[in-house]
Amino acid sequence: MKGNNDMKIAFIYDDQEDYFVTDKIEYADFCLKKEASLIIHSLEKLGHIVKVIKGKSSLKKHINKITEFDLVFNKTEGFKSRNREGLVPAVMEMFGIPFIGTDAYGFSLSLNKYHTKLIAKDKGIITPKFLLIENEDDCQNIHNIEFPIIIKPNNEGSSMGCQVFRKLNNEVYTEIKRLLKKFKQPVLIEEYIDGIDISVPIIGTGNKAECIGIVEFSNSDGSYPEIASTKFKYIDDYKTKILFRNENILNKIKEDALKIYKALECKDYGRIDFRLSDDKPFFLEINPLPTLCINGAFNVCADNLGLGMIDIIDKIIKSATYEK
Repeated sequence: MKGNNDMKIAFIYDDQEDYFVTDKIEYADFCLKKEASLIIHSLEKLGHIVKVIKGKSSLKKHINKITEFDLVFNKTEGFKSRNREGLVPAVMEMFGIPFIGTDAYGFSLSLNKYHTKLIAKDKGIITPKFLLIENEDDCQNIHNIEFPIIIKPNNEGSSMGCQVFRKLNNEVYTEIKRLLKKFKQPVLIEEYIDGIDISVPIIGTGNKAECIGIVEFSNSDGSYPEIASTKFKYIDDYKTKILFRNENILNKIKEDALKIYKALECKDYGRIDFRLSDDKPFFLEINPLPTLCINGAFNVCADNLGLGMIDIIDKIIKSATYEK
């Protein structure tokens, strides 16, 4: 491996157009062009030679030359597969090519919200009560959870398909059936927690993993949304700022975040999402392929630490090139 500032890095990513997606709210879990541009610019500023490989057709075209690179920076989300985030890491593992981020198994496990929550519960991390709907017959089990509830596809990101229901009615069953049919995967039902959405960005691997801060999300007027929906994340003018609470609460959030991050053996960087209610953190999910966009959690924490995104990306690269 060359030095950290003179590597040939393949930056691989995809977006909606690679899969001919027109409904950008229903299918939103992709790398944004502005995020890709920020990462490419940062890598070049750090002195690396960058080759951009966009989409699966481009990856297929360059696959025979991928071994020429010192490192792969993967931002490929994939599409319509429970293994979609782990496909590129699996290929890299097959050819023995160093890459940034979690391995294929870790991606597939973390994308399954139900399995992740089972692990969190086993580790003593508080999470909202939940149940899995695998088919329409399972809808009878909805009586086992108290309302209000939030329903969502089990293997998607960016809050795709998330909706809150305050009481049980026919609309609940209709929406569950719609999600089952549209996404062709189980639907997760969670107890709705009244509170605020917070995120914990993490850099590093194993015992070297560290939380770089905790952020909260709010509407542009300072109020808090019912949920951080896809529209909230991609269309609305929302605010991201450092969460201020007493040290005991902040330490508890960081402790839980690192506990689930290490339990899933995530590597190099990731983000843990919670719902904070009466200063009690409820684990929601983990994202080992989080956004690095300009207004995201990593950027806000970088600013708070007196760093830029170039510094954050450099730390991520150093984690990936450190002998684990």
